[in-house]
Amino acid sequence: MKNNKVLPLVALISGLLVGCGGGGGGGGGAPAAPTYTWQFVHLYSDVKSSIGAGCSIYSDDQTTAGNVIAARIADEGFNVLYHNADGSVITEETITDIPATGKVVIDSGLIPDNGYVSLEEVVGGLGNRNDVYMFTVQKDLMTNLVLNVRQQANRSNNCYQGEQFNLTLSDNAAVAVAQSSVDTSYYQSSYVNSLVSGRELSANIPVKAPLVGTKSVLVTAFDTLASNPQEYEELKHFTFVPSTSIYDSTNPPTNLPSVSMQDVDVDGLNIIPNGFSIDNTSNVELAYGNDVYQWQPLYNNATTLSYSSSNLSATSWGVKANGISTNGSWSVNTLKPFSGVDLNVSIPSVSDFSSTAVDTSCTADFCVSSAGFTPSDFDLQRTHVRGVTSLNYDFYQTIFAPANANQALMKSSVVTFQQVSSDRIEIGVAKLDLKNADSVAWFMEKSMNLQSIVDIDLANYTDVNGSVSLPTPVKNRNVSMLSLSVVALENSVN
Repeated sequence: MKNNKVLPLVALISGLLVGCGGGGGGGGGAPAAPTYTWQFVHLYSDVKSSIGAGCSIYSDDQTTAGNVIAARIADEGFNVLYHNADGSVITEETITDIPATGKVVIDSGLIPDNGYVSLEEVVGGLGNRNDVYMFTVQKDLMTNLVLNVRQQANRSNNCYQGEQFNLTLSDNAAVAVAQSSVDTSYYQSSYVNSLVSGRELSANIPVKAPLVGTKSVLVTAFDTLASNPQEYEELKHFTFVPSTSIYDSTNPPTNLPSVSMQDVDVDGLNIIPNGFSIDNTSNVELAYGNDVYQWQPLYNNATTLSYSSSNLSATSWGVKANGISTNGSWSVNTLKPFSGVDLNVSIPSVSDFSSTAVDTSCTADFCVSSAGFTPSDFDLQRTHVRGVTSLNYDFYQTIFAPANANQALMKSSVVTFQQVSSDRIEIGVAKLDLKNADSVAWFMEKSMNLQSIVDIDLANYTDVNGSVSLPTPVKNRNVSMLSLSVVALENSVN
């Protein structure tokens, strides 16, 4: 493949790598167009002892015991493409020679108005197929990103430097609390990152935590408990158990370090969903000590909420109300701040999605003509197509752009897309603040499942190429999101 262009490197912005681009200015005249750095990595699974000091670890591997998910620098097997608004490739700006650092500088001045930039991965090494996977961002949404590519690089193969996820959980970690009421039926424990466990008794409450923890454990007590499936409701009491009181349930201390519980300020609050029904993936979370804890689960529209502020110094509270829309069967994810009063959660009007298809009704060669939503009701859109090339190889494409009922598909530099009736199409739309980097990053990474990536599991609503963040930026983002209002809907055909 011809090397069309090699750009100079700039330092990668630290942390989340989401924000305004840099750009020099000097003297008079118009300021220089901002530039953005895309760092390319390849996520993989390996035993923790094989990961060098200073090499990034994103999380534990939930499939292979003892393994972690780490990252190597990716510097070959993909291109960076500039596109016009109609998806055509600006050939003279194509970047095929990727530096050994895996960093590519994107010059926004080279992107036409309403144009795009793509990561184009050509997976020729998997069964000698010429499959193509593309990740695309529209000009107005450009930012610094760390992007995963599917193939391992053979050239440099250096590790990607960064923090190491270090939360080794024990199956035997437990805490104990003093029983506050004979009516209590269930005790839920929550460690950082909203890791949840629990039991019916106040002693030996299992905790998803290390035996030697560094964070407090939130224990919440509920008066009602149902089985098949297990559901606990009516939160009446709570406490934070200090990390020093976590013990080994297989070798408990003679005197259990029991902690007293406190009454909540208010309970029986209603959550009122408008346009959708709540399902059991919903919950209430709070930020405490710069970590996120689950306060209580939500199961359906009838679940009532509890709240406490006089005896609990949480920095923020949020409700994650998820479910299915009343019309059109859209999957619903909502985030809304919670302040201890009845909560109304509404979504924009949506309807039947089934007529959505790839067609030629726009100025591009192909576009996704979407049904069932009004673009002006939303701010950001994920368009995902799983199709085939003219040679019947895989052609996957994910595009992030402002909401649009006729989204142009990007052309590849190496293959030609072929329209077939079996094309899978996924549309995700979000109502959020585009100026808030955390909410945009949350939406862009919503379909990035690290476990699916290393398992090579191309499940529905997951991307193989896309933005990935290290643990601390993710934690900080999750804390920030508790103060934000976001509505995200998605639907699919085929």
